[in-house]
Amino acid sequence: MASNKKSVKNFLAMWDNMGLECIYDIDQELDEQQEWEKNKVWNTLQGLKTPSRNSNIPLKQMIIRAKANSQRHYEIYQFAAQGLDIEDIKSAFEDDPQFIVDHIRKNGKKIFSERFENEKVMIV
Repeated sequence: MASNKKSVKNFLAMWDNMGLECIYDIDQELDEQQEWEKNKVWNTLQGLKTPSRNSNIPLKQMIIRAKANSQRHYEIYQFAAQGLDIEDIKSAFEDDPQFIVDHIRKNGKKIFSERFENEKVMIV
């Protein structure tokens, strides 16, 4: 019996007050890491060397960039999206950035944020 459910994918996105800076497919990165680990085990059993592998998601560098450019008010969030790919999310940031940002803030996990919020002012 085939399932009609669209898959849920996990993403990591970084944006600032100028727009989306980068987005990564976390599930794809995990799949690549698992494949590398499987190959490493087989290579080790065969006496072969496996080249080292660095993550394709430079989270530490993203956080450093955000901290070094605090005037841009960076935000980094992990979030899930059903039936969407990276291109769909990029389009959403171009078409209606405030909607997608509000949705991610509400439903995602905040990794880093220097979001600028206007202070409420009482006019007397």
